[in-house]
Amino acid sequence: MDCRSKRDGAKTLILLHGWTMSRAYWSQQIDRLAGDYRVVAIDFRGHGASSDCDYGHRTDRYAHDLNAVLDTLNDIHSPWIIGWSMGASVLFSYIDLYTDARLSGIVVVDQTPKLISDDSWPFGIRGMSMEMIGKTAEAVLDDYEGFLRQFIPSMYFRDLSGAELDQYVEISLRVGEKSAARLLTDHALRDWRDVVKRLRVPILGLSGRHYAAANSHEAIKSLAPHAKTAVFEKSGHCCFIEQADQFEKTLRDFVEAP
Repeated sequence: MDCRSKRDGAKTLILLHGWTMSRAYWSQQIDRLAGDYRVVAIDFRGHGASSDCDYGHRTDRYAHDLNAVLDTLNDIHSPWIIGWSMGASVLFSYIDLYTDARLSGIVVVDQTPKLISDDSWPFGIRGMSMEMIGKTAEAVLDDYEGFLRQFIPSMYFRDLSGAELDQYVEISLRVGEKSAARLLTDHALRDWRDVVKRLRVPILGLSGRHYAAANSHEAIKSLAPHAKTAVFEKSGHCCFIEQADQFEKTLRDFVEAP
């Protein structure tokens, strides 16, 4: 989806979704931002409105796909990229492969660069371990829909209605369980700390208070001291949905900062 603002010289925002999600999760922010910015919301391969695809479900392949989009839309100059959850890992992979020279800045939404904590890294996702990653992938393969009906509500601070949950489950089922399990494992095992340390563009790290990655903004700040951060006190993993007004303002303030 490419929403072009009628404003001369409008800045470009590129929105990257999370694991098995789609650009539909960004719909509120697209509506809010498209009047003042060019907003490009990408569905990764095999997700959302993208073509069916049962191969290449890895963060590096998605990063190459992102670069292909930027090359195809060759009138995009110095975009701001907003990566949510796994979308932030794709963004880190893109920067690792292509550097940040093409970008104006990045926003990391509720994603830590390394998901597993250890003695030198306290910023992993609560409860995450090698064993847990394996068990989660097995659960996806064993009963994908059942897993989603447990996982998706855990992303929110508020309670989802039955209709909302059905809609979000349908979005995720668009990706087959084998592809979803491979992608989950690839994403969960990555360590992007060296990439974040090398960033020179402006960075904004955002966290929802009520999610297992609630200290992800601190993780970004620990690696990139020039980063700005914010915490959404009444949100889980989806702060751009649960606190849409605050998210929009925070994003606008960051992008428009001198």
